[in-house]
Amino acid sequence: MEHLKEKMKFLAIKHSALKEELKISKKILESASYEVDRMFEKKYFPEIQVAQEASDDELGENRTQMEVDEDADSTERRPENPQGSKPSEEVEDTRILEQEDKKLDPEVKKLFRKIAIKIHPDKLIGLEEGFEKSRKMDLYLLARAAFEDNDILTLVKVCLDLGVEIPEITPQKLKETENKISSIKKELNHIESTIVWQWFFCSDDKQKDKILERLFEIMYERSEK
Repeated sequence: MEHLKEKMKFLAIKHSALKEELKISKKILESASYEVDRMFEKKYFPEIQVAQEASDDELGENRTQMEVDEDADSTERRPENPQGSKPSEEVEDTRILEQEDKKLDPEVKKLFRKIAIKIHPDKLIGLEEGFEKSRKMDLYLLARAAFEDNDILTLVKVCLDLGVEIPEITPQKLKETENKISSIKKELNHIESTIVWQWFFCSDDKQKDKILERLFEIMYERSEK
C-alpha cells in the first residue's frame, strides 16, 4: 500500500498548486471583466460611467469614515479575557472532533490529529516569536479550515510541509482526490476559454482590439434584450 501513499502525496502537491492557480485565475478574470465593462460603458453608455465614478468617489469617502467608526466600536466592544476564563484551543478542537464525529471522514480526523499534536497553538507557547512560529501557526489554521471542510488533500499537503507521516490511504479516497483535481482543471479550462481571458492575455495589439470589439458586440446584443 506504500505506492498509494506516495501517489496521494503527489496528488496533494498537485491539488495545492492547482487550487492556487484557480484562485489567481479567478482574480485575473474578475479584474479583466471589470476593465472591459468600464471600457464598454465609456464607449456605449458614457452617462452610466460618469454616474458610477461619482458614486465610487462618494463611497470612498463614506468608507473611510465607516472604517474609523468600526475601529472605535470594535475597541469599545472588545471583551475582557482574564487568564483561565476561556477554554484552550486544544479543548475547542477536541469538542469539534466530538461534534463532527458522525459526518467527518475518519482519515481526515486521523490527519488532523497528527497535525494538531505537532503544531497546535498550545504547543507553540514556548516557541520564540519569529518566522518558524508564524509558519506553524499559518499551517495550523490551514489544517483547521481543511479539517472543517473535510479536505484531506490540503491536510496531506500540511503533513508534507511539516514532515509528518500520513496514514494509509484507501483506493477509494485516492479516486476521490483524482476527481477533485479533474474538477479544478475543468474550471480552469472554462476560465481560460472565455473571450475576456483571451483578450487579457493577447500580446498582439491588433488582435487584442479585434477580440475587444467582438466582446463589445456580444455585450451590446445582451444589453438590448
